[in-house]
Order: sequence, then structure tokens, then C-alpha cells
Amino acid sequence: MGVKLLTRSTRGLTPTEAGLGYFERAKRAIEEADEAELAARGAGTGLKGRLRVCAAVTFARIHLIRT
Repeated sequence: MGVKLLTRSTRGLTPTEAGLGYFERAKRAIEEADEAELAARGAGTGLKGRLRVCAAVTFARIHLIRT
């Protein structure tokens, strides 16, 4: 990225101002992605019915058919 995010010393790591800003924005982006996933999963809770899948016999035996 071309910017220093952490300062390393003998006592440990300390985030720089740029590092703190990056962390906060990344944290918000991850939280929004999690919320979007939950919303998408919630939208599918009302689905019901039969699903037909066309697959090769070997794939179906390994991954689709209950044993």
C-alpha cells in the first residue's frame, strides 16, 4: 500500500494513525459483508419445494445422494 500501518519497537507493535484508520474501515466493511450475508440467508428461509439437479453419476454418488 505504500504506507506504514504499524510501528515496531522492542515493546511490541503500535498502529500508526493510517493503520488505525485502515483497521476501522476494514472492520466496517467486514461487518457490512456479514450483515449482507445474514440478509441473504434470511431471504431464502421462505423457499420450499423440490430441487432437481443434473450431475454426473460419480459426482452424485459422492456428493449428493445420502447414504
